[in-house]
Amino acid sequence: MLSAPFSLILLIIADNNSTFVDVYRDYLIIPQIARIYSLITGIFPFSVAEILIWFVGAGSIVIIIYFIISIIKKKEKKKFLFNTLFNMLTVGAVLFSIFILFCGIYYNRRGISEYIGYEEVEEISAEELYEVCVELANQVNELSYANEDMDFSKIAEETRRAYDNLGKKYSVFSDVYGKPKGVIFSEVMSYTGIAGVFSPFTMEANVNTAQTSYNIPFDACHEMAHMYGFMREDEANFIAYLACMESDNDYFKYSGAMLAFILCHNELFEVDLDLWEKADELISYSVNEDLIENSEYWDSLEETEFGETISDISENINDTYLKANGQEEGVVSYTRMVKLMVAKYRYEKNQKSALQ
Repeated sequence: MLSAPFSLILLIIADNNSTFVDVYRDYLIIPQIARIYSLITGIFPFSVAEILIWFVGAGSIVIIIYFIISIIKKKEKKKFLFNTLFNMLTVGAVLFSIFILFCGIYYNRRGISEYIGYEEVEEISAEELYEVCVELANQVNELSYANEDMDFSKIAEETRRAYDNLGKKYSVFSDVYGKPKGVIFSEVMSYTGIAGVFSPFTMEANVNTAQTSYNIPFDACHEMAHMYGFMREDEANFIAYLACMESDNDYFKYSGAMLAFILCHNELFEVDLDLWEKADELISYSVNEDLIENSEYWDSLEETEFGETISDISENINDTYLKANGQEEGVVSYTRMVKLMVAKYRYEKNQKSALQ
């Protein structure tokens, strides 16, 4: 139980002290233990986290039954209750420590823009956002032929190669972690509306493989971004885009460009409907078909009362989790990726101007 106060102290020091988080990640042994742990769990072709969830679920039922029977039969009930409570607190303290040391502390990390040299963007004009959408629309149109149903084992391998390439460009991604894992019960996962989840307890990037094919490479790269200590969802989205575009596989590039376009296009809808319609008209027939397929897939799940209820519960839980870890926008923070996309657009535009 001593690990919990130690973890809490680290978290307090890291709060509003991003420099300490960099020191922690670069010089302390705990992040290296987490990386090695990831490589060990990465040996298994299945998600260790998913298996543990089912074991914990089944085990909890057994423990509850044992607890009830013991309460009835035990003579020293107070001692039994005290020992049970102590054991529960011990397990809770260990899990809390793992979460903080392998994951929670990174919510106080510096923004990704500081590691890759982009200037922070505060204000964005509708015209500039439209220009970004045009660029992304051109990318998805050119790459639409590459959409395919790739076996997830190959996606996992390519995700690692994509990050290898990204690490050559930005040293913050130079470490090697275990490959992402496909979730066996992905269809059940779809009812929650979740495309992927990072497990700090097994250091695994878990991906929903039942969703529309063009989403999967992006989501694999998104969950891998958390492995590299970037916990904020908006930044993980942007990093996923960067990783996909660094891949040598056009299917990955299509996935990255497609999700980036969707996020930017959705944001444009909120600020300028006319420009949104102009950008929408740029999309080719094949890309539009992929978008329709994706919408129909998620809509079909929410059409059932069960799917709608589970999705709402999942979104509320996710929203609460994000806000508890310093993301005041909650699930809305996903759209903050747009600022990073505009920052990238400005940086590359300035680079081209400098060369002319």
